Amino acid sequence: MAVKTVATIHEAPMRAIRIVLAIVLGLMADHAAAQTGDSPIRIVLPFQAGGVGDTVLRMIADSMRVQLNRTVIVESRPGAAGSSQ
Repeated sequence: MAVKTVATIHEAPMRAIRIVLAIVLGLMADHAAAQTGDSPIRIVLPFQAGGVGDTVLRMIADSMRVQLNRTVIVESRPGAAGSSQ
């Protein structure tokens, strides 16, 4: 029986996270491509700008901008998810 190391224990959750992320990004790109016209694609981030979510979403928006050849706008609106800070 093989001994599981810390690295092998963490590989499965990371693989699952990558798969879920790929599915979500694919759905986002598909939804964005389905929008008609040349109007910009607007993504609302319900958290403050400068956080991890903001950084990741802006990287995704840059990829969408290149792949779809459209303007993608990321708006940070704290409290848009129903929380108030």
